[in-house]
This record gives sequence, C-alpha cells and structure tokens, in this order.
Amino acid sequence: MTSVSTFAQRYSTLPGILQSLQSLVDIDNRTYKKLIQEYQNAPFLSEKQLSENPKKYHISNEFLRHIIFNTNSSLIALASKNSCQFAYMLWLDLLRVTNGRIKNIILEDDAESSYLIDPKKYSEIYLKNHCPELFTTIKYFEKSEFDNLVSNLRINVPKNNNECYKFHESILDSNQLPFYIFLGEKINEGEKILLNKKGNTNLNAQEKKSVYFSKNIKNNLGSSKTSVIKSLISNLDNEQQFCSRLFNDDFFSVVLQNRNLSYLLQPMCRGILKKYSALEIKDYDSCISSINNHPEACSTAYSQFHRAYFPKNNCPAFNTNYNNSIFNESVSDCPGSLSNESIINIGRIIQYFSEAPPLKQTFSPPKCASHYLYEFRNFSKEMGIEDTWKNQLCYFNEFAKETRCFPVIFGGLDKHPESVTNVVSKILYESKKLPLNNKCKFNEISNLSSLEMSRNSGCNIYYSSHNCSVDQCPIKIFLNGRKLSNFITYKNDSSLFYFPDNYKNLKSSAHHLLKNKFKLKESKIFNLTQLKEKLKKKSIIHGLGCGEDLYPNDFFREQFNQCHPIPFIVVGVSKDLKYLTERILLLSAIDNISSPQIVEWKTIQSSIENFQATHPTNHWSLHALYR
Repeated sequence: MTSVSTFAQRYSTLPGILQSLQSLVDIDNRTYKKLIQEYQNAPFLSEKQLSENPKKYHISNEFLRHIIFNTNSSLIALASKNSCQFAYMLWLDLLRVTNGRIKNIILEDDAESSYLIDPKKYSEIYLKNHCPELFTTIKYFEKSEFDNLVSNLRINVPKNNNECYKFHESILDSNQLPFYIFLGEKINEGEKILLNKKGNTNLNAQEKKSVYFSKNIKNNLGSSKTSVIKSLISNLDNEQQFCSRLFNDDFFSVVLQNRNLSYLLQPMCRGILKKYSALEIKDYDSCISSINNHPEACSTAYSQFHRAYFPKNNCPAFNTNYNNSIFNESVSDCPGSLSNESIINIGRIIQYFSEAPPLKQTFSPPKCASHYLYEFRNFSKEMGIEDTWKNQLCYFNEFAKETRCFPVIFGGLDKHPESVTNVVSKILYESKKLPLNNKCKFNEISNLSSLEMSRNSGCNIYYSSHNCSVDQCPIKIFLNGRKLSNFITYKNDSSLFYFPDNYKNLKSSAHHLLKNKFKLKESKIFNLTQLKEKLKKKSIIHGLGCGEDLYPNDFFREQFNQCHPIPFIVVGVSKDLKYLTERILLLSAIDNISSPQIVEWKTIQSSIENFQATHPTNHWSLHALYR
C-alpha cells in the first residue's frame, strides 16, 4: 500500500504566546540561580532567634516571587487568602520554587540583613505564634496518629450536583483544605512514580517511600473519599469541573455508586484479582481499591483472555472513554481472535445500529470473537454477498466422486450450522463415518503438536488456543481414538471489499451494504468540525487508515508508499484540559472495544491521506453513516 510524507511532523517556528512564556521561564531560572548564589553564604537563623522576635523577620520579596511563579496557581490563590494558609502549605511542602522543593527559606529583617532557615522550622514557628488552631494539627502527622486521622477524616461524599456545589464551597473555606491538598498531592505523587516506572520495579528508596505513603493514604481513605480528594485538588478553582469529574468522569466512582454497571468492570476485575469465577460485590470494591493503588493495572489485566492491541489504556483513561465513547456501555471483546480486521469493524457497526445488548462475556479466545463473525455471516447472507466467505472445510466424496466444501467458523455457538463441530459432523455423516445424531466435540489442549492419539470415543476435534482464531484454526480430528489424517482439508480464500477499489464492486462493498441494510445517509468527513457535528447525531464515523500513522511504534515504514490499512471507528471526542486541545477517541479493529486510542485529529488525517495515495481510485476513506 502507499504512503507519502506530510507536514504532520513539522513544527512552526513563528513567535507567539508559547515563546513569550518560555522567555519568562528562562528569566525566572536565571534570576533564581543568581539569588541562590548571592545568599548561599547567608547565616542560618536559629529557632530561638525567630521565636524570640517573630515579627522582625519576613520572607524575601524576590524569593516569594519565585514561589508564586512556580507553584500551582490555584494553590497560590488559596494561600494568598491569609498568611496562616500560606504557612500551613509551606509546612506541608506544597509550595515550590524554580528547581522544585524548597530546601531553605530566604528571610530578611528590618535592617535588610538576610538569613536562611529550614521551611518546616519557619512555618512551624509562624503557625504557633499566629495560627494556633492549625498548629495543633501538626501533632497528627506522627505515624500512628496520621493513619488514625486519615481513617476518621470526615468527608461527606456528595450524592448529587447540588450537594457537590455546596461541598466545594464549604471545603474551600475550611482550615482543613491544605491538609486535603497534601493528601491529594501525596496520592498523585505515588501514582505518577508507578506510572512512569511501569510498576514497582527499579524504584529507589525515596520512590518506594512515596509509593508506600500513597498506597497507605488510599487504603485508609477508601475509594469514595480518594475520588473526592483527587478531584478536589485538580479543580480547586472550578466547582463545575470538580462535580463533573466526581459524578461523570470518574468511571470507577460511577460503578461504586451504581452497581448495575459493575458488568463493565467484570473482565478487568477478574484479571486484576486473578479470579475467574463469578465476582461478588466485595470483589468490585477490592478491584477498584487495587486500581487506585496501581493505575497502570488496566493496561495489562485480562489480556490473555481478551486478545487485542497491547498494552491497553491505563486506568485513568477509562474515565475519558466512559464519558465520551459511543460504546461506553460495551464490555471487552477480543479482536485479536479474529484475523479479518474488516469483519471486526463491520460487526461493531452492526451492533451499534441494531442497538444490540452488550456481548456476553467469555474467557475462551475463539468463542470471544465469534459473535462478530456470526453477525457478519448473517449480514452477508441477508445482503447477498455470502460467497465472499471462502473459509471452508473440504473432503472428497467417494460416492459422488467430487470434492465438496462447506463454509466453516471456528469457536463457540455450536448451534450455528457453520460452526466447526457441525461442519465436521456433517462431513463424517455424509461419508458414512458417523451416525446422524452423533456430534463432534471441540476440545482445547495446551500443545497441539504433542497430541498423537485420543482414547475418547466418538468424534473429538482438538485445537490450541495459542494459534486459533474464529476464522483460522489448525485442528486435529479423532474418531473413536483414531486420527483422521488428510481426510478433511481447510482452505481460506475470503475476499471482502470494505470500501470499493473500483466502480464494479461499489455496490458490494461493506460500507455500501451497511448503508442499505440500516437505511442510512452518508457523508465524507474532511475536518474536525464536520466530525464533531456528525457525532452529535446517531451516527458512526468509520474509515480506513494506514497503521504506520495510527500506530507508529508498531507499524514501521521500510519503504516508500508502504501502508498497512486498518479499519477504525471514531467513537468520541474529549477535551484535553491540560493542553487545551481536543483529542479523538479512535477505536481501530485491533483495539479492545473498551480501550480506544486517544489521538489528535492530525494523526487520523495523515493516515487517511496516506491511504488515499495508495488507493486505485484515490478514495477518501473517512465517512459518516447516520439516520
């Protein structure tokens, strides 16, 4: 397939606000270094000196400017309300300077002489003299007292938006606010370390301490209070966003509050808890607690059962998916168990427009993806393209002196006439090797190559899940303990046009047939504005793009005009508040349905343009289907 270079990887050098901000950062770095050099030999002020005359000393204005410039703006807004809040945040190590944590405070006296002092000592003496109520809470930071304090922390978790707005307003005026912020910062610190290091491996002593502290706080708080704290510190100055995240964005909190949605977590929690039997209510609480402690757990959990692109999204990304994806109430599927990517996409589109209920869960890989294939087979028969499916089992009929072939599907749903068990049973009956009412059994074994014979009576079909999909699956057939070699052969010559590659197969393409089946309208999507507008309707936006653009770390261009086409569906748009941009939720045919990729519009655009350059009719392959 074809690919051409685009401007997606070129960066603008035009001056603007970003350049101005960088200039300010550079200036701050230079002046801070100069300030530290200037006062590095200043004498240390003793606790006794400060305690005897606390009003004589104040923080250097220039040093204070560096704190304001480098500390989170919402924290500074709160700290500026009164000096007690500022001193408490300083004691809790929430304020920052140019190079990170504050190691020493620069003080000046009335005669403009300069001194250094430890921030803990300075803030503790200040709190003692000016803020006695906050000073009394310092004793609770001893280990035993701290755990007890966190466990008994009174946070009345809001149950609706009205309660939430009142809660946000009241907590901002609370003397405990800096303590809540401290808890949130420590939780996030530990989670970020685990996320960056991808687990508990290769952590230094300080990182291990931070991770342990983070887990300890979350265990003592519990899932609901942890969600409140984390949402609060991210949205101190935005009550609407705080409540939105608490009740909508935090997917795991939603599940805790609405047990009817627990099925969405079932496959993930089975993998995390390593429990493959039915889950109880307490299991979901344990699972969410584990997720809060290990935000990376969602990336790898249950992957051996639900085959798909690996690794999947981390746990925080599930919040984005749940609130923005059109498939937000679909449970996991396993596209990796069906080698035909077009059929995966077609099956998902059929499921969406037919408004079918979520798929029933199964942990057997061949059975997991069989739903989509059966949907496609029914669809192909209904739309008159049954012959496009050429996956067949064949045998030579001695009586008719001819080779006969039957369409076959491997995997579950044995009642379907094209399931492998029914097809093999039919062949053996026609060849007089098996009575009419006898059915073959489909058996999984660990190693197909080591299987030499079976002592089981009747017809037994053996497969290995390691190399078996619902459309391609090496099998061995035994009849009454005797292996049937070379009697039944398999051939695969399926052809399906997702989009037409010439004008002759226009009406037989999957896109055209889906449009006719559900009586849909269509339009091509050329920009982000059109995409967002169509997503507001009952629509599917689907396309074909080059995998080299969609997954640059996995599909490499080794030659000019190379393109591995991958079908995909755009399932939503989310706002990236950090970068003030909009991101696309892209569910490709190799992604788990509950774990779409979060990409920029330019990524999709590049993949479409490069696919278009390889197409025989220069087809633009991003379309909306809608009612």
